[in-house]
Amino acid sequence: MKHEPTQQLSLMEIAAWQLPRLRANPPAPLDIIAGIPSLQRGAVWKPAQVEMLWDSLFRGFPIGTILLSNLIQGQKTRSGLHAHGDTKDTPVTHHMLDGQQRCNAIALGFVDPFLHTGERQQACLWIDLDPAIIRKAKNRTREFLFRITTKVHPWGYMVNDDDSCKRLPVGQIDEANLLHQEAGVNSKSSSLAWPHHCTYPVPVAWVLEGLYDESTSLRDRLLARARNVRKNTTIYKNGSKVAWLDKLLDPDDKILESEYVRNLDAGLERLKRFQMIALVIDPALVRGSGSIANVEHLFQRINAAGTTLGGEELRYSLIKAHWPRIEVAIANLRTVTPDGDNRFLPMPESRMAVLAFRAIQTLEGKRFYKELSIPNIRELATNTGGSKMLRNFLELDSLATDEPTLRSCVACIDAWLCHAKGIPSYLRTRIALISPDTYLALLILAYRHNCPDDGEARRLVPGLATVLHFCRMKDGTAEEEVIKRIMSSSGGISETLAGIFVDMQWKTPSRNSWMLAEILAPDDFAAALDVDMKHRLGDHSQIPAENDTIKELLLKNIIKSRDLLLYAQRKYVRDNFNGFDPSLIESDDLKPWDFDHILPSSTFHGKHNISDKNAVRHFYNTIGNLRILDLRNNRRRQDSPSIDIPPEELKDSLLSDEDLGKFHFPSKDDLNKTEKRAAFATAVYSRISRMYRDWYESCNIATLLTR
Repeated sequence: MKHEPTQQLSLMEIAAWQLPRLRANPPAPLDIIAGIPSLQRGAVWKPAQVEMLWDSLFRGFPIGTILLSNLIQGQKTRSGLHAHGDTKDTPVTHHMLDGQQRCNAIALGFVDPFLHTGERQQACLWIDLDPAIIRKAKNRTREFLFRITTKVHPWGYMVNDDDSCKRLPVGQIDEANLLHQEAGVNSKSSSLAWPHHCTYPVPVAWVLEGLYDESTSLRDRLLARARNVRKNTTIYKNGSKVAWLDKLLDPDDKILESEYVRNLDAGLERLKRFQMIALVIDPALVRGSGSIANVEHLFQRINAAGTTLGGEELRYSLIKAHWPRIEVAIANLRTVTPDGDNRFLPMPESRMAVLAFRAIQTLEGKRFYKELSIPNIRELATNTGGSKMLRNFLELDSLATDEPTLRSCVACIDAWLCHAKGIPSYLRTRIALISPDTYLALLILAYRHNCPDDGEARRLVPGLATVLHFCRMKDGTAEEEVIKRIMSSSGGISETLAGIFVDMQWKTPSRNSWMLAEILAPDDFAAALDVDMKHRLGDHSQIPAENDTIKELLLKNIIKSRDLLLYAQRKYVRDNFNGFDPSLIESDDLKPWDFDHILPSSTFHGKHNISDKNAVRHFYNTIGNLRILDLRNNRRRQDSPSIDIPPEELKDSLLSDEDLGKFHFPSKDDLNKTEKRAAFATAVYSRISRMYRDWYESCNIATLLTR
């Protein structure tokens, strides 16, 4: 068959790759059905990017080309974001090398939340038929207001003046949830929730029906679909108020006759003529013994366009190019994480894959591998697809093995860390992201000891992980020493970990930097805090810790460590946020809690003549003045004084009634009163001291420091 280097594709043809119901509508059978090869990354586009792409489409703007190849030998194929996860029933003809995010965004426009066709309704795209909101945006470049809703943000987003999307204020989220509840919709689990920052939202899929149904006008199609939804009481509760439907069906409402809707209809006519160019590479490049190398090199070079892959994401794509089954190995990790009924990955896929490869390199090479380089990946791949240890660890051959696997090691680490008296799964993921060498040490510990789930491991491993996370002074140096000690130990878990930090609180060899801060006993830490506090408040009779370098480093690490606060409030985090996916940790926009200042920032507003203002600010900015609080409660509380904290929140916040008054400055002159400032500083540092003692004792830190 003759190779055609370019193909022209309509929007429906592209969407039909993920939505099989659309394949009956194109005028001719699809010549191309593209799937995603293993080497491709997951979806990374932000909501505003999806909305802006559809604005471009309706206005007739070009959106670039996509790059396809014939099916690549050895690569597994998955479907796009809005279809089922596998492609066994889909006659895939090509692999997509570039353009995945645009094709996902295009398919999303055809996802109808009111159809139950087996499509994965992770999100829905709507359009506001009233331009009033968008016309208020000062620096907008949009003409049409497309609105995306997701499972995490079922009420949608607000539009900024610069066209970006931002999280709705808590008050509007509450309003949206109330409206959804009145309609019988559970916002957390239903795809039927509609965007709140809209006047007349309708699913874009209803508008796009005009691409294959020209027998009725846009107005008549929208009204017909709205009537069908209103009649179906299994969708929205009978008699409930659904504002967008009620407005649409109001015979006195003239929105469907507006100029804006006529412009939308004109945009639909442009879409009927739209053709996206697909570049199809020479089939010879993906055949034969050199095909993976060709594709890998091509993928690296085209990565400079679009949303650029970071170092770890690029390495993961190259790993998938050579070992496509690793996706299965990582997907299997969802079945072993101990988050109740929620099955989440312990960290993003790319971080997990890179750490797995580094673990095997370290175990096989018997030395610490600081990073996984692209040449390392290629060298491993040329070694008959990797060593036996690597293939067994990643379960690449589907053969039973008595050796530890990535799945068994991750399950073991979760059992050690995330048990009822251990650390929250969110902190486990923070460690993997912020201190990846610490998680690498845990992988090697699990592998070397054949994944024992015993009481001693559960007692000691949380301390090992948190000491390295809280107290390390230079990336990798402390972890490298710990890994050497783990690999040289011939004893069990208890013998390996007892005293593992002995003689580690020194300067690194040949470097003028500290490896690990000195870990003080709780009483000594409290005494060091007391000296530091008095010095900051003007008492210079004692030498503060800053004259003792190692103690100073510990103080600097601990007093601002929000992760120590997270550990201290571990029960609150577990009880209230068990449904939060910790692998989404990189997006603060998704985190369901805030760090609330107990003494609010408004205390300092308009107060310029404050004695020792810097000292007061120091205590204000430590974790002693912070608490973890449900996002909505914090946004409602805003700058309320500490005395307004409800009694039921005090215990969760590690506070007492006696503490509250010390975090409160009711008079504008109170900040200039020595005794008030001292009381506040004492309360702050005392709270930090309690957090530290709780961590030190509950994580059995003393055992790790002594043989």
